[in-house]
Amino acid sequence: MPVTRHSDAVACAAKSVRGALVLVLVAVVGCNTMRQQVSRRCENCRALCKQARNAKDEGWPDHADLLLNEAMRQRPSELDTRRQLAEALWDCGRQSDAISEYKQMIDEYPRDIRLHQRVAIMCWTAGQKDEAAQFANGALRLAPNCEDALLVKARYQAARNDLDGAIATYIRLTNSAPDMIDAKLELAEVHIQRGYPSQACPLLRDVMVQPKLTSAERSETEWKLGLAYASAGRWTEAADHLTEAARNRDGSADDWQMLVLAKSKAGHDVNGFQPVASRTAANPQTSFERTAWAELRNQLLCAHVSAQSDRPGDVVRAEFTRTAQADKQPR
Repeated sequence: MPVTRHSDAVACAAKSVRGALVLVLVAVVGCNTMRQQVSRRCENCRALCKQARNAKDEGWPDHADLLLNEAMRQRPSELDTRRQLAEALWDCGRQSDAISEYKQMIDEYPRDIRLHQRVAIMCWTAGQKDEAAQFANGALRLAPNCEDALLVKARYQAARNDLDGAIATYIRLTNSAPDMIDAKLELAEVHIQRGYPSQACPLLRDVMVQPKLTSAERSETEWKLGLAYASAGRWTEAADHLTEAARNRDGSADDWQMLVLAKSKAGHDVNGFQPVASRTAANPQTSFERTAWAELRNQLLCAHVSAQSDRPGDVVRAEFTRTAQADKQPR
């Protein structure tokens, strides 16, 4: 009997081991199968996203929507593929769906800094400024020097007229990302809004030497630099920069008047510019710009027109008065 019981125990143990091996084998096969399924879904989703982008670029937005709908149906759990899906939705004009997709990912991966900063930019671009600020703050809690989040925060502060707060955030950003052109341009604009053109000038000079600028961007930046110099009463520098910028820039009637004013204040010859300025000022197609730079230009011209209104031959003629007044009317 003892021998029999021992044999039975050995047989039972062997059966248990075989059962465990079978379970392990089934588990391994099952995991491999699941990984293959996930991999296929990821590949299919990425392929559909690429096809959707191509369809959108080729002028087939309805087909792009169908492809994106199928990509969303096959949405895998793998994070990077879901991010690609959200970016494809964004690129194809489905901003709300893209933002919603990112929000779901943030719920599942709340400490992923990439998700917070990207949805902050998306919300800002889509005009959802309050939500953009919330996600930017979430990103900054995870990474205090996150550049995209700092940019959104600074823009939000400027939009709410918290100019001191915006300047502090922009300075923090430019210290962290000294080559970020947008940050320097926007900081310069806030300085103009606060009435400190001298602080805008070095920022604009820094942007001017950036090799990444296009010719049009460099001319626009130089025009702003000329306006900042004019506001600071540095008319010689203003005239030089405005003249150079005008060579590659399509100016409005008011811009030409500003150029003539700067050259006159600097003691430069304005004979070659006066006829162009007068003809442009007589053109009824004057632009109605709504920027801090346009407002600064108008303030400079209005101040000069007011001071010189009794001088009929002044270089900045009365045509501007009507233009400036029209600019101030609510639209």
